[in-house]
Amino acid sequence: MKIKLDSKGMAEILRSAEVRGLVEEVADEVAGNMPPLTSSSGEPIEVEVYARHDAVLRRDKYGPRASAQVSIAHAAGRAIESKYGLLLTAAASAGLKPKART
Repeated sequence: MKIKLDSKGMAEILRSAEVRGLVEEVADEVAGNMPPLTSSSGEPIEVEVYARHDAVLRRDKYGPRASAQVSIAHAAGRAIESKYGLLLTAAASAGLKPKART
């Protein structure tokens, strides 16, 4: 038996409002799993969720799809993540299987 994937149909699903909602929901959960952060001066550091509905990943020939990014909104955000892995831990707590970039 041969199975043929409907790539155009799958791309349509990945662009749907339902999938956008699910992606944003998981991103919000990851952000919610982050511990409170403060700068060295005691100011709170925000965790931002940025959702895109037009991201083209890996030169997708079927067009854009929903995506979201969770980040530590501070100049030292990358250093904080590199040292403590807070975003990786928060993503894992949300049921994702994150991999650290090397």
